Amino acid sequence: MLNFVPYYIAMIKIKVINKGHQQLPAYATSQSAGMDLRANIEAPIVLHPMERRLIPTGLHIALPVGYEAQVRPRSGLALKHGLTVLNSPGTIDADYRGEIMVLLANFSTEDFTINDGERIAQMVIARHEQGEFVEVEELDETERGEGGYGHTGVSKVKERIDLMFDNFRYITTNMRNTLLALALLGGSVATQAAEKDSLTIADYFYLEGLRQQEMGNLTAAYDLLRHAHDLNPRSAAVYYQLAGYYVNMKNDALARTYFEKAASLDPENATYQEKLGQLYITQKDYPNAIKAYELLYSSNKTRVDVLQLLLQLYGSQNDYKKMINVLDRIEVLEGSSEQISLSKMQIYEQMGDKKKEYESLKSLVDEHPLELDYRVMFGNWLLQNGKKNDALKEYKSVLKEEPNNALAKLSMLDYYRSIKDQATVDELTNELLQSPKTEKETKMTLPKRHHFE
Repeated sequence: MLNFVPYYIAMIKIKVINKGHQQLPAYATSQSAGMDLRANIEAPIVLHPMERRLIPTGLHIALPVGYEAQVRPRSGLALKHGLTVLNSPGTIDADYRGEIMVLLANFSTEDFTINDGERIAQMVIARHEQGEFVEVEELDETERGEGGYGHTGVSKVKERIDLMFDNFRYITTNMRNTLLALALLGGSVATQAAEKDSLTIADYFYLEGLRQQEMGNLTAAYDLLRHAHDLNPRSAAVYYQLAGYYVNMKNDALARTYFEKAASLDPENATYQEKLGQLYITQKDYPNAIKAYELLYSSNKTRVDVLQLLLQLYGSQNDYKKMINVLDRIEVLEGSSEQISLSKMQIYEQMGDKKKEYESLKSLVDEHPLELDYRVMFGNWLLQNGKKNDALKEYKSVLKEEPNNALAKLSMLDYYRSIKDQATVDELTNELLQSPKTEKETKMTLPKRHHFE
């Protein structure tokens, strides 16, 4: 009779601070290698195709010296939803004290929603060694010798691809026989079956292409994606991936065509629209960039960053009405602000709309009565638009509250120059020159402003 010796797994103590609201990681069975990590988030996070995000867990740990924690993908998420952990396995060193964050990427063609408490990765605790380099004159001979990066991997990838084609030749042969039988029953049935099989094979090529891409085998990945495109020329995800390769190849025309195709096939995909908009901007095609970002904004009307880009794009086209419209949309999201009011006033000035310009500036003054600079600015606008007496009242009102306000005095100087009162101009100039509150740069300009033009 054989005597079985039980295998005992050493259980080390790991100090942990849980700043989240999820339960601590735990082993599912007595022989599990990994513990599930859960998302610790306030609201669901949507991970779009080919998007990556850092997902917090709320956990801070202190490992014993000589141990590391490895963050790895969950097989179920990878198989069913195309979710993986980039830079896998991610390493948490024994001296790291920050929050454990999981770098998730969505390699599928559909959005994936991460909910609070969802199991997003596995953590494996492992021992490790440290090495010390010893300089020598020569190294021992090996069969590989000086074969460099990818020397062994490329041949294996080629073997794998060749095997895939052999398998698909076999599948295609069987498919022909099946379709022949179906054709006897009805042509439409055979056509539908052929399309379904073609799409299934295309998906396989696409996913294998992404896998090779992640491994750094870019040539193999490109070939696989091309085959996926040939089998399914209506796959937005394949167009998007291939467009990135054409960008790297400096083939701007083809990159643009493929990004446009991806966005048109899947107009609801924010990632595709944003990338297309960025490409248009780099190519200085601002009208099309505007269309792309407006479509992007229509799918998510909370993105202030998109509105800020649109403001600049409309500005490049001198489309002042659209600029005002964008500022109105920003105001709805963020509320009124001094910056928005000033921007509107400047745009109305460019448009020559004196009424709107006046209303914007007057509203700014009314909303911020303690900001004396805005009142001086309002007085300057009145002076420039022929309302000299009203301007003088504003300046005097400011100086009544702050007698040494240099900005108001400078504006008063412009007022008295406009009515050709040289005596008062001289008096104010001397006051400004002698005042310690007048900035040096301002004093240097005063002699130029002293006499009438």
